[in-house]
Amino acid sequence: MEGETLRATVRCATGLAGPTIRVAGLPAGARYDPWSGSLSWTPGLDQAAVYDLALEAGACDLGTVRVGVADKEDDPANVPIADPLRYPEELGLPVMWVSFSGTPSKLVSLPAQVVYRGRTWSAQLKLHGVTSLDYPKNSYGLKFDRSDPFQEPAYGLDGRDKIRLTTTFDDNSYVRSRLTFALWNRLDAQHIPMKAYNAVLYLNGHYHGLYLVSDDPDKGLLEIAGLSREGNLYKAVSNDANFDLVDQFGQPKLALYQGYAKKEGVPLPPDPHAFDDLDELVHFVASADAESFKVGFPQRARLADFQAWWMLVSFVQGEDNVRKNYLLYRDAALAGPFRYIPWDLSGSFGQSYDTTRQAPRTLEYEWSNRLFARMLAEPSFGLRARYHQVLRGSWAQPDVLALYDGYVAEITRSAERDEAKWGELYRTYQGWSGRTDFRDFHGEAQYVRDWILEHHRLLAARY
Repeated sequence: MEGETLRATVRCATGLAGPTIRVAGLPAGARYDPWSGSLSWTPGLDQAAVYDLALEAGACDLGTVRVGVADKEDDPANVPIADPLRYPEELGLPVMWVSFSGTPSKLVSLPAQVVYRGRTWSAQLKLHGVTSLDYPKNSYGLKFDRSDPFQEPAYGLDGRDKIRLTTTFDDNSYVRSRLTFALWNRLDAQHIPMKAYNAVLYLNGHYHGLYLVSDDPDKGLLEIAGLSREGNLYKAVSNDANFDLVDQFGQPKLALYQGYAKKEGVPLPPDPHAFDDLDELVHFVASADAESFKVGFPQRARLADFQAWWMLVSFVQGEDNVRKNYLLYRDAALAGPFRYIPWDLSGSFGQSYDTTRQAPRTLEYEWSNRLFARMLAEPSFGLRARYHQVLRGSWAQPDVLALYDGYVAEITRSAERDEAKWGELYRTYQGWSGRTDFRDFHGEAQYVRDWILEHHRLLAARY
């Protein structure tokens, strides 16, 4: 951070020492003593940037050392960052600069400029989410021109014409959704993948915090997955998306597609045939006899996707993702099978959608989702047998913990900074005002790790 003193020593493994070794490109105020090899620097409040210091010996270029200085925006004497291109990283994470005029909304897009890793894009900005619209730290969507898409090869988000910037306000471990998407991706190479990573967001030149950057589940993602952009994409927006003839309260549905919104495909609502293929699927799952379901469901849907959905919500205990917060895709033109895409998974790994604590339990959710009940009741589908293999394979405990620990180590300093900005608002937010068991980031990270250990033990014992 600006104001923090950096001290380092330059040594050569060959024994080379003294003034032969030089450090070039030192910023103002930095001092290097070639005789001792000591480097020291206390950056001022106008020096936030990324610096590449060149190491030289004689006529030889030995390479560079990158030093990042984070902006100390909360200091009254701080000098704002003038050039975002010189500030591509912060505390080890990439920084995204988004600039716009006006007030973002969910309905109308605003023209925006995005600066990221030394590149500048023109984009369109909108608010996203439902519950998170009331958070002081909102979620955003960015839409890029298809001729100049967003590029982030390091995290697998190359060529995206849409991305999401999802708030971490409701997850002070900061990595629940990222970990869940990673588990989904590693389970099956044929899944529609959801790429995600953590980055720092600056809005109109000011620090806004640590975010999850991810794929946007739209037709651009489908194309990247090798599927048709013109297929039907449905989002489960309420708990009525339960694959049953009755709604979440046990009342007959007014329409079988109740609980879903159609995001892509033709025809669109209010055309009476907009949901025909989804209506047929829901009716079949809810009404078919056992033999017809056994034969007919794999003809209508990719069974591996829906097995994995059940395993995913069981593994992360994502109770808010059993009947909502997911997407279904089908290429109607090719009469293709239905596919599943996960979404909105902050209510996982020991907390509900409103951050209420959830003890580890081995739940199968057959009472909540008629499809889960039908699949679990069909022996030939082998859900529990596959779960047994996955818990000892792709989701083996050491591998899951290693993935989680890596994410936590990567974001720790940035999470501490985000918590300094948003922590008090998080603890006093009225949406979870009944809680008294708040932890800081480090406590929450340990809570999630302990929860994973205990939940995995329970699952492995049951399956």
